[in-house]
Amino acid sequence: MMPPELARLLALLLATGCHAPTTDRAPLEPTSEAPAKAVLDPAQKYSVRVGRPLKVGERYRTRVRETVQIDERTQIEGEPDTVSRDREERIFEGTGKVTAVDAEGVEKAFEYRVGKLVSVVKGKELRLSEGATIRVVRAATPEEATVEIDGRAATPDERNAVSFFVSLTREAASEDSIFGSREPVRVGDKWRPNLEAFLKGSELVIPRDGVTGSMQLVGIRRSSLGDLREVRFEVSITNPLPKDLPPDAEPGPGSATQVITGAIMPDGLRVESTSTSTHHMELRFRRPKVKPSSFTYDETRTLEERLELL
Repeated sequence: MMPPELARLLALLLATGCHAPTTDRAPLEPTSEAPAKAVLDPAQKYSVRVGRPLKVGERYRTRVRETVQIDERTQIEGEPDTVSRDREERIFEGTGKVTAVDAEGVEKAFEYRVGKLVSVVKGKELRLSEGATIRVVRAATPEEATVEIDGRAATPDERNAVSFFVSLTREAASEDSIFGSREPVRVGDKWRPNLEAFLKGSELVIPRDGVTGSMQLVGIRRSSLGDLREVRFEVSITNPLPKDLPPDAEPGPGSATQVITGAIMPDGLRVESTSTSTHHMELRFRRPKVKPSSFTYDETRTLEERLELL
């Protein structure tokens, strides 16, 4: 059994850790036509904008798949190890439309028509019927956001199933301010993303020199949408720890990583994105009159997204 005091800690890690694993399903197919690599002038430079907001009335087809695998191991001196594995999967396919934006032009409200929505968490499956309508209005916190299904308030499980493919809150910093290039770059060029903004609000304690990251323009793909920017983001964190670590817990080696690859239209709209992340944590406990114990946590998560304007 997991030490009781870790229950809240793990809930925190699941909510705030970097996102990532491999899935045994085939990856989502690109939404645009078959890739055609551009014949490039090596000296040509491209602006890389990221995360253009959708406009009111803009309709799109979206496909999103997330898989999560969590492995936990508890070791108590002189006793057999306790090992558990939990696997989660969420899939959404459907069409969406932005129905309102805020004063800065960022999406605030959405409507979706479900083609397929399946969520499997802790062995419990949730499905929404084909043709169901989902309405989402973002707020300052997830709890304050409005989520309705066919005109009724969504249940907590349904809210969780919806929140994996559409955020219930607006991020403090825009994607472009975090990932975009400050000036035009050549294919192959790397630049430093705004890691401070990327990590802002995290409930993890991160060592001052424990973060490295980069953004890269890896290629240009010709398409009817223009010259798609193929990009790659990487971040690695050494020994991240939750702020409310139990006082008698002695941290061992830990890490968090994330790699995001994607294709972006010239105006910054993301049409393809795959995020792969991992989180590893080790804790040891030594208490008076209690056998020494240790706990190991590993999470891997993959999030694949495809978007096609209609």
